[in-house]
Amino acid sequence: MTTAILAALRFGGNFKSARQALQDKGYISHKLRKSRFNRRLHRIKDLFLNLFRLFGETWKELNAQSIYVIDSVTVVQSEAELRKTA
Repeated sequence: MTTAILAALRFGGNFKSARQALQDKGYISHKLRKSRFNRRLHRIKDLFLNLFRLFGETWKELNAQSIYVIDSVTVVQSEAELRKTA
């Protein structure tokens, strides 16, 4: 789970980079092969779903007044930037 969360938060969903970063920092001593990692990740899918459902329920309980802040700032993008993304 740590690798998946780190990949999502810091590496744009890139599991390979997250696994390498954890090994480089000494958090994991033996890096799993890609196929083994994927099998383990798929095996804990339900755990992730339950964890985030629990986070959502807890957030709703803590935010009983249903107060939310919505950012509505307009983002201006030049035509050149738009062409790059097209």
